[in-house]
Amino acid sequence: MFHLTRDMFFLTPTRPRAARIGDLVDTLRRRLRARAQHRQNRAAFRNLLSKDDAILRDIGVTRADVERAAGLPLSQNAAQELRRMALHSH
Repeated sequence: MFHLTRDMFFLTPTRPRAARIGDLVDTLRRRLRARAQHRQNRAAFRNLLSKDDAILRDIGVTRADVERAAGLPLSQNAAQELRRMALHSH
């Protein structure tokens, strides 16, 4: 026979503590890698600012668009925002 008690509703996780810590480390590692990738992408993105206005115009954006997108927080995808600006300018 099985008896339910109040304590059964407050069970601790069944995974070993080392596994939970490993998950936390993996999550932190993924976030740090993503942030580093965002920084690298943003630096490459800012390279657009060194391009001639005619080149920027050819790809459908203005220098102001690129500056605005390059200044966004790293949590936002600057390339997607620039694409959105280019689509809405036509």
